[in-house]
Amino acid sequence: MTVSTITRTQGHPGYSETMPCAPESAATARSLVHTALGAWGMQRLADDSASVVAEFVANAARHTKGRRIRVSVLRPARNTVRVQVTDQSRTLPVPRRATRDDTGGRGLELVSALTVRWGTDRLPWGKRVWGELGELVEPGELGTSGEPGASRELGELGELGERGERGALVEPKGGATG
Repeated sequence: MTVSTITRTQGHPGYSETMPCAPESAATARSLVHTALGAWGMQRLADDSASVVAEFVANAARHTKGRRIRVSVLRPARNTVRVQVTDQSRTLPVPRRATRDDTGGRGLELVSALTVRWGTDRLPWGKRVWGELGELVEPGELGTSGEPGASRELGELGELGERGERGALVEPKGGATG
């Protein structure tokens, strides 16, 4: 596995890899998550983080036409991990409630259950879907997202569930779900 680290001016380095936009990439993405969290001594979050990133990869493979995705694993705060998948589709994920008989449609419910917060950042050429696990990051603690030129503070996201140019924020634990 070829893994690149993301150089950051402060905090911990991130891990990132470009891979095919295909369901089979979920295994590579899970491995990247386990590598990063193992290096950071955060193994307790590894399985849940791997499940979240696998769901993001599956959604990208199912709903985008691009050939490549970028998977990143970041540590925006001491006890917080951010996993994210960047693709070339500008269509935002839409959580839905699956019925008992539905064979799909439960992935974002799983993401909501496992993360302290998740959301989507619109990009000029696509989107970045991310989830944070661990302790909730306070607005002043959130650093760069790890992508060049993509630094932003939590306050720029707007209110819960509001969609803006910068994306959508969903706070599932203790807040509303979409």
